[in-house]
Amino acid sequence: SDAELAGLYGAARALALPTRYEGFGFNFLEGMARGVPVVGMNRGSVSEVVGDGALIAETENEFSKMLNDVISNEELRLSLIIRGAERVRSFSWEKAVSQTRDILLMV
Repeated sequence: SDAELAGLYGAARALALPTRYEGFGFNFLEGMARGVPVVGMNRGSVSEVVGDGALIAETENEFSKMLNDVISNEELRLSLIIRGAERVRSFSWEKAVSQTRDILLMV
């Protein structure tokens, strides 16, 4: 439920997403929108979607180190929460519809 999901995000120190492939990255945005620092792998469109709002690793070892850093470094956690919230504000369904319409009208 939405309430359970809110509770889980609220209790999380970080959202770890070591995906092997990611099409768009809604789950990354959802974590950032809910005020949780996000650590992920550079797969698919992840880097493009999250910008500087999350930590993105190239390797599994780097992912583990970044996750440990986020969990143990409160200053880093807070910085990611702020940057993630700023990044999420650049996305909206209205903007997605408008951009899609513009592309389709070019064809």
